[in-house]
Amino acid sequence: ILEEPEGQLIELALAIGKERSVLRARQGSRDGLHDRAVKSRKPVTYHKLYGYRWDKASSRLIPDANWGSVKLIFDMLLAGNGYGSIIRELRKRGIVSPSGRAEWNKTALSNLVHNPTYAGRYYALKKKAVEPVRRRGRTCGNSSCRMVPLDQAHYIPEIMIVDPPISWEGREQIIRQLEQHQQLAKRHAKREYLLRSFVFCGTHKGKNGAPLRYHGQPHPRHSTGWRYVCPVGGCSHPVVDGETLEREVMDYVWNLLDRN
Repeated sequence: ILEEPEGQLIELALAIGKERSVLRARQGSRDGLHDRAVKSRKPVTYHKLYGYRWDKASSRLIPDANWGSVKLIFDMLLAGNGYGSIIRELRKRGIVSPSGRAEWNKTALSNLVHNPTYAGRYYALKKKAVEPVRRRGRTCGNSSCRMVPLDQAHYIPEIMIVDPPISWEGREQIIRQLEQHQQLAKRHAKREYLLRSFVFCGTHKGKNGAPLRYHGQPHPRHSTGWRYVCPVGGCSHPVVDGETLEREVMDYVWNLLDRN
């Protein structure tokens, strides 16, 4: 009967019912998390925080063995160091990343820096479920998430962070410094790196298993030169000459067009 028109109507009705059931369950989950944070004044999840461990009985975050590494990162940022200098220092000291990798990357440092918990304030509901830009496989619903501004999150002062490694004022100073560095980098950029996001590392991979992408930067010893650099370093080919690589790619493209 499912091959007949009546069967198609039954399948459509079942699909609509399933979709509504999923929406109700999702809304109930959101309401439960919201009530836990707003009414019960508790964290919506006891997610592990690098450098801290949860004391659930007293709703406190207590420093653990990695607290010194977090303190080092914030102290170096306050002293004016960039992500690259911090990554090299962490590598030299043998400090592994929160995910257990031997090499830190800029994303891990950025996530740590922008987490307000390290400045002594715990915010809940910092993420919002959204539809992914590109789905993997046959998935449906809001299977991705994005961070929301802190003024849209929920501050829970009842949760105590013991010995935060940075003050709130220090956090704001660091964020201003990083924003200024980013603006200066855009303003002083001498060229557009044509292969940015198209050069992949053969050694390092991100959390999703995809190879890390190289980023472009001016050559440190030649004022007119440029290169593509692995964001982690320490791989088999950490640096690729930009001029040579772009010329080879352009020659290949032109030859391919000529043949067609």
